[in-house]
Amino acid sequence: MKAIFAKMAAADLIVFATPVYVFAMSALLKMFLERLYSTSDVFDLKLTQSGLFFHHVDSAICSKPFALLVCCDNMERETPKNVISYFRTYGKFMDAPQVGLQGKDGRTSAADDEIQRRRRLIGMFRRYRHMHNNR
Repeated sequence: MKAIFAKMAAADLIVFATPVYVFAMSALLKMFLERLYSTSDVFDLKLTQSGLFFHHVDSAICSKPFALLVCCDNMERETPKNVISYFRTYGKFMDAPQVGLQGKDGRTSAADDEIQRRRRLIGMFRRYRHMHNNR
């Protein structure tokens, strides 16, 4: 683990990637995140930048900017919400900014959803106009 933690400390960005199993991250990623405790002093209580009480963390490892990559085989938006929420909370407690989120279907934000919706509407309008003009 020390070699992995050294690589994390040297990195500019951490990418956490996981499939969604039964509405949660993989057990492998969860175990890895729990191993981060070995780099912390759990008896040294601190106040995070978010105003939350938490123990000391090794900021060279835990407080890096991170991106989340989530994939699942269910098209419902509810499916990955637990994982996304977990990492929002992780960022608050670890003082780690989340700089990206990518889902299996390409959704990254509400703004992107709106762009896709508008593109579909434009496409539908163009097909309708084409059909109407060819009567």
